[in-house]
Amino acid sequence: MRRLHTPVKGETTAVLMAAAAGVDGKVFRGNLRKAELNWHRPNDRWTVAIGSPEHREMERVLASITSR
Repeated sequence: MRRLHTPVKGETTAVLMAAAAGVDGKVFRGNLRKAELNWHRPNDRWTVAIGSPEHREMERVLASITSR
């Protein structure tokens, strides 16, 4: 069984952000990979501190999906 990563207080994940926006998590993560964000390494989790520059970049990518 695959364990889901539970973020610590003050963090969020791509899956949680996608769910809150009503977007499929796989679609969101695919778009994040296409965005080639220089701070994310392949196979790392998409976990960021809320309010961080990385979080704002993830919000920007999410907004590009939900505004279609």
